[in-house]
Amino acid sequence: MKKSYALIILVISFLVAFIFSLPYLPDYFKKKIIGETEAVKIAEQFVCDTGYSTVHPNRIFSDLVVPTEMVPKMHNHPLEEKAFGIVHNKLEGSGWCIIFKYKDRRPPNMGRAVLMDKYGQKLWIFPQRIYLYRAEKRL
Repeated sequence: MKKSYALIILVISFLVAFIFSLPYLPDYFKKKIIGETEAVKIAEQFVCDTGYSTVHPNRIFSDLVVPTEMVPKMHNHPLEEKAFGIVHNKLEGSGWCIIFKYKDRRPPNMGRAVLMDKYGQKLWIFPQRIYLYRAEKRL
């Protein structure tokens, strides 16, 4: 009988400790799926912060992710600062694909895409060029 009371008290104490620690859990337990406008803003910031555009990273966005001294050199074909369009992924909820045009228009009708997960956290530039007509929605 005493062991069962001890077990009940132990379980209750673990539950109380877990409930009071909820506000302090890491952010990956509190992930929020982002919308289209938020995805576009994050992609535009990513393009500026990583040196893919001609805009200095600190000039447009106040909350800089990459420190200015760590920004790489300008890429050969810079992208425009504003997004051109969006390609909706076929798998619902799988993430976002934001297309940017080349600033110097070479090659014509082509650009690069910024891909991200549905939470707007894992970002990367698609390694190949993408045709602009692939944009299902123009911005």
